[in-house]
Parts: sequence; C-alpha cells; structure tokens
Amino acid sequence: AKKKAEIRVKGGRARPIDWLAVTLRVIDPTRNPLDEDVEDSEVDLVDPEGVFEGLSDSELDELLRDIEVYIALENNKSNQDFWNTMKIICTDRREASRPSNPSARGVSSVSADVDRLLGPKSFEELETLEKQIRRKLQSNEPIDVDYWEHLLRSLLVWKAKAKLRKVSQSIINSRLEGLRKQQEQEAML
Repeated sequence: AKKKAEIRVKGGRARPIDWLAVTLRVIDPTRNPLDEDVEDSEVDLVDPEGVFEGLSDSELDELLRDIEVYIALENNKSNQDFWNTMKIICTDRREASRPSNPSARGVSSVSADVDRLLGPKSFEELETLEKQIRRKLQSNEPIDVDYWEHLLRSLLVWKAKAKLRKVSQSIINSRLEGLRKQQEQEAML
C-alpha cells in the first residue's frame, strides 16, 4: 500500500491517503532507505493537515476508510499512532462539515472560544489540561457535563493537531538535513 502511494504521488495521481502515506514515509522508523526505488527528494510532500482541506463529505468518508485500512495493516506503534492521529483529525473534519443537532447549540456557541484557548497550546500543555478535565468529569462537583465533555473532545482534536505539527516539523528538519548533506557533498566536488 505504501509503495502504491509513492508511485501515485510521483505519477501525479495521488489521492488524499497517498499524501498521508508519503508523509509518514519520511519519518517512518521502520523504513529501510536502501530498499526504496524512489528517492526522498523525488517525492513531493504536502502539509499533512492540508490534505483534509476542501474535501467533500464523501471524500472524507473514503479517506477515513483508507486510514482505518492503514491502521489495521501497520505493525509499528509510532506509525499506528500517526494513523490514529490522522483518524481523529479526519473524524473531526467530517463532524464539522455536517449540520449540528439542536441539542448541541449551547455548546457550539463556545466552540470558537474553546478553539482560541486550545489552539496555541503545545502538546504537553494539552496533555496536562486533558488530565485536569478528566479529573473534573470524574469528580462529584456540580458541573455542566456537556460543556466539559465538549471541551475534552475538542482537546483531543487539538492534541492530534499539535502532534501533527510535530510531525510536520520533523519532516521539514529531515528535508533540511538532506539538503545540507547534498550541499556539503557538492561543495567537496
């Protein structure tokens, strides 16, 4: 599946799942670069979060099914973690594109505030906040459970996005390191 994704990307026929598979290729700890037919520099990369932009409901449904296939096929824990992160983001995009039910109106009115609160936080800060929210939900305090559960769901999505930002940064660092080595080799010639 990974090999087919690389070929489709290189041939200009990439589907959204192919872009995610190629993105993972760069950071895959199990990958043996000597086994590759296609050089890293030959494969275009896109921002993984950008893959979800502009997809229709049916395309998001198809992408979610494709992600679940990769989750089932993947043996490596960190690669499964990558695919689970993609699944969280894809599911969130699907839910955001669908009309909300009337009972969620009160919670959705604070969604923008929640996004402003969680958006700039690092992955580690979000993990700390998640523990605090879970404690609050498990306590016997009189709280607005709908609000806190919505906050927790939003937090899990923002954690996935923060993880994705780390992936994107490691991809950029990997590409920069490759360019530096290439320039050093060319300079020595």
